[in-house]
Amino acid sequence: MTFENYIRHFEEIVNHPEKFPLYQDENYYNYVKLNWSRTNRWLKKFVPSDEVKQAIADIKEPQQWILITEPWCGDAAHSVPQIYNMVKDNANIALDIQLRDEEPFLINSYLTNGGKSIPKLVIRNSKGEY
Repeated sequence: MTFENYIRHFEEIVNHPEKFPLYQDENYYNYVKLNWSRTNRWLKKFVPSDEVKQAIADIKEPQQWILITEPWCGDAAHSVPQIYNMVKDNANIALDIQLRDEEPFLINSYLTNGGKSIPKLVIRNSKGEY
């Protein structure tokens, strides 16, 4: 999904947790509310360093960046908006957000020591190569 669709999905969870079985669990719902605040703060305040801006600007060949995440993930609340802010202005970078816990379960191809650690960023060139 696009970053914009991810944000809409995230907001839908915050505003209507009853539509999402996982967020019937008060602990998960509290995580997602806190992460919503964190995500929005980073979207407003994060500015990449000049070095990062230059490194991203230097990407001249098409790439697909796949970011595997979930709204309940505390680490993702910080890194997902930062990654988005870094790449949003480079037309050569297509950012695709994939939810860890929904099909097609892409995370199963990128386990960390057998675990489904997120967020996970996968970068592929235009041929789909890593």
